[in-house]
Amino acid sequence: MKKCLDEILKKMCSYVNADFDSIDFKHTGWYLQHTWTAEQQEDFREWLIEYMKKHKRKLKIYKPVKAANWFILAYGWRCENEKIK
Repeated sequence: MKKCLDEILKKMCSYVNADFDSIDFKHTGWYLQHTWTAEQQEDFREWLIEYMKKHKRKLKIYKPVKAANWFILAYGWRCENEKIK
């Protein structure tokens, strides 16, 4: 599962030109370090759904669309027009 999560996070980093190896994913709020556009987020969401469908047994995911939406809500980069409070 860690290999799959690393692949997902590397893909997410590629959208914002972030260096996967330099991000401390154990640090609270790591996902607030970068922003992406709504279009980038949607493109990643579509990629993630397909990825989860392909690896659903390994990830133990039975509803890839719901899981992808949850992942982006919890860990996706901030959209450019969002502000941190």
